[in-house]
Amino acid sequence: ATPGDVLRGFRVLCGMTREELADKLGASRHAIGSWEGNRTALKLSVVRKIAAVFAPFDDLFWEAMKITADLEHAVPHGMQKPLSPD
Repeated sequence: ATPGDVLRGFRVLCGMTREELADKLGASRHAIGSWEGNRTALKLSVVRKIAAVFAPFDDLFWEAMKITADLEHAVPHGMQKPLSPD
């Protein structure tokens, strides 16, 4: 699985369209599609916003994102669930 697969899976699990998720994140529908298609890398600041949108599944979302990073053999610095909101 890729980060984009995780994003798409959680979006669908939460019953959201790309447009609905984009509105909640203050992003474009095109950006959501680029992230889901792995054409654009997700920044940690965006992953934090996405996790907040997917509450109460945020713990599961963080774990899934970490697993995809582990599979790529490079866990980005800070790719653990933040202890407190920014």
